[in-house]
Amino acid sequence: YAGGQTAARDPTFLERLQAAGEYAKDPVSFLAKTRSIIGDVFCVDLIVTKIVFLLGPEGNKELFRAPEDKLSFEESVKWSLGPTISAMYDFPGWTAASMRLLKQALLRQEKLDGYYALCSRVTETTFDDWEKKGVIPLFHSISHLIISNLLVLIAGEGIYSRHGEELIPMMAQFER
Repeated sequence: YAGGQTAARDPTFLERLQAAGEYAKDPVSFLAKTRSIIGDVFCVDLIVTKIVFLLGPEGNKELFRAPEDKLSFEESVKWSLGPTISAMYDFPGWTAASMRLLKQALLRQEKLDGYYALCSRVTETTFDDWEKKGVIPLFHSISHLIISNLLVLIAGEGIYSRHGEELIPMMAQFER
């Protein structure tokens, strides 16, 4: 998708620039509009990278039910980088074993239970802090909570507790 252009033909460079500009100005409105036009699964070309959005139940089904030969992580990375940049990279670490481990981390019940416990602790602590403050800036606070949960899942509780106050504001800069 690029500025109203769907798969009927490849978008022009100008249409791609327009889409990137619209996304930069107001990503939420852009994505809502794109979703209403195209549906839950779509790609946005932002010139330097492409982002595939898998939204809602249909998007989740596409991701989790697709076999590796139909939805390859390695091929997706190469595609999103584009032909020139992806030709410069080699992906020796993303072997079949690596993909199996990644899927096990996301799909095994005991792992999911562990993620739930981590996020619950972070969320409960955050809610307690909000209650003490009384009034909070909603967007900033929700954003901080989401980034906190992402950090604890990606880096673990140790990194989160030792460096979260420093890392979370840096990670929040990507939202702006």
